[in-house]
Amino acid sequence: MRSVKLKCGLLSPLLPYLFTMAMSGTAAATTGILQKERDKLALIIAISQYAPETGWTSTSAANDVPLIRAALRAQGFRNNNISVLQDEAADKEGMTSAIRQLTEKATEGSTVVIHFSGHGQQVTDLNGDEMDGYDEALVPYDAPLKNIGAFKDYRGEKHLLDDELDALTYRLRQKLSKQGDLLLLLDACHSGTATRGKKSKGVRGTDLKIVFDNVQSTSNAEETYSWYTDTDEDVLAPMVVYSGSGANELNYEARDAQGKRVGSLSYAFSRALAEVSKQTTYQGLFDLVRQEMYKQASRQTPRIEGHTFRQLLGGKAVPRLEYFTVSALLGAQRLRISAGELAGLLEGSRLALYDIDVRDTSALQPKARARVVHSYLAESDIQLDRPLTEQEARNSWVFVEERSLGKLEVTCLLDLAEFPNLKNKLQSELANAPGIRVVPDDAELRVSVSGDGRHLLLQTDRDRYVLMKAPYHEADTDEQLLLTNKLRERTLGYLRGKYIRKLQMNDPDFKVDFEIVPVNSAGQPVRMIGLPAPPPEVTTPSLVLKDGDYFRFSVFNRGSKDAYFTIIDIQPDNQVNLLIPYGRRTAEEFMIKAGETLYLNDIFVIGEPYGRECFKLIATPEPLNLSGVTTNRGENTNTQPDHPLEILFQSTYQTRGGRPVATAPQQTHISTLYFTISP
Repeated sequence: MRSVKLKCGLLSPLLPYLFTMAMSGTAAATTGILQKERDKLALIIAISQYAPETGWTSTSAANDVPLIRAALRAQGFRNNNISVLQDEAADKEGMTSAIRQLTEKATEGSTVVIHFSGHGQQVTDLNGDEMDGYDEALVPYDAPLKNIGAFKDYRGEKHLLDDELDALTYRLRQKLSKQGDLLLLLDACHSGTATRGKKSKGVRGTDLKIVFDNVQSTSNAEETYSWYTDTDEDVLAPMVVYSGSGANELNYEARDAQGKRVGSLSYAFSRALAEVSKQTTYQGLFDLVRQEMYKQASRQTPRIEGHTFRQLLGGKAVPRLEYFTVSALLGAQRLRISAGELAGLLEGSRLALYDIDVRDTSALQPKARARVVHSYLAESDIQLDRPLTEQEARNSWVFVEERSLGKLEVTCLLDLAEFPNLKNKLQSELANAPGIRVVPDDAELRVSVSGDGRHLLLQTDRDRYVLMKAPYHEADTDEQLLLTNKLRERTLGYLRGKYIRKLQMNDPDFKVDFEIVPVNSAGQPVRMIGLPAPPPEVTTPSLVLKDGDYFRFSVFNRGSKDAYFTIIDIQPDNQVNLLIPYGRRTAEEFMIKAGETLYLNDIFVIGEPYGRECFKLIATPEPLNLSGVTTNRGENTNTQPDHPLEILFQSTYQTRGGRPVATAPQQTHISTLYFTISP
């Protein structure tokens, strides 16, 4: 996308901004308070229901609004400075008008966030500024999916094209000046070539393009992708753009802790924003966002553009606290605290209460312990193990002792209407399996019989990723029994990998990181890959390895203490494998001293299944024995598990379906490396 300069551009007038002071004061004081009121501004655009005549399916964008609002509120954005535009109000005129009003309200040096949740599409480029011949476009409420029928003569006038958004943000950046800051969040599909297309549930966008008759694409070049302009940087506020997917990808919805569909970027951004510090940059936040999105095992690749190595929100980010505060008393043993799902506090998390200003809790007994009984977006209700007076409760800081990973549960759809006997058997078998819930629709996994009737298939419902394919004969009763057992075990294996993929712990004393070093078959390095920070103003690349590639690990200890490390692999189908230690090597052999870098001799080769792979390095002060846990279905044949992570891994094999699983965060650091395996 080429940048577009505005030569003039009178904007629609804004209704006067009303500000009432609680007490009278000087004009200077009024100006100062007004400036503070306008210091952080936001616009949330969310389109769930499109005009019926457009042909678009609904999205879950409405669920993104409280997510983004809560995340911004925690960052100091006031409610009256967060504007929301939804559904029919978000036609093209409504969207452009809202951005112009935001521009009018902003002042020099303001920090502004614009968020869009809805569909995205590509439209034929008419001004010749796109290499691939198509403009990226956001889809307002009344924009059509196709230019046919009543929209036969349509030429993109209802879509918000990248050129038009560029012009609107250019004017906003002028108003903010170099001292300001603009973040653009696009939780939509910007293009896509997959055949899943417009009818896929939980997809924001389409592979269908708006193509105009008698208009030639300007090029057959590889598709380009950009919402960002870099003109006149000496007078404009710096801008960063987070996008939910790449140019050739669809954008899938995720599920929150309660199972509701939400935008994958919206959810990841909201969760990651709760983890920032004063020093966090836009690139650092994006890395957290990417990690959170990849936990969904999605095949989409989030993107970042712009001035990425600047401090977040113009250096005005509110850092994550080590503790939470009491916000309400609900009873002698029931409190509400100032953190919830967005801060990673889920039902089952265990907490401890100490006096305010107590930071070193290692030698102290808490005044009370508690567990989270209900988690909201930004608050949680907790149940104490002993009653406290109102003064004791309010004079408390709340620390996390065990962080819950949520309920061990996966939903499954039995798409077997033509095979009623098999469906009944599976229904009965899966109903008794902990953590597996059979539902009539909108499931995470789907069981079906192949088109030729010869194979039973277990697939992810979203993108039909095959988890199991086994021969099937309807008349063979014994074989059906074996199949149901195999399917049950494979479903539970998927569930186990899903929750291990979510493991996240951070202890700076044991901060051990790792990289992948591509090598040839003799083990000689061919180039370094890993996930290095890109140079400024460059879109962050994703890591892709090919089937048959060889690699070794480089491990480096940036912590202050010696550590033992384990590396596990979680495949795209959520199967869990132990990489380090392996064979006859023991966990005691893999120790790295503080400040040391190790280049491991072990050579690995990349192979199927294709898709998003995940490596996790777990660093602990004592050797961690996961060999039996990952290879013997949780039954460690050598020793009984005693480390919290060994217990956690084993618990995912036991009868705990539907119950929260938690693990203590102390003295454990987990580094995660995501990459894609392609043919």
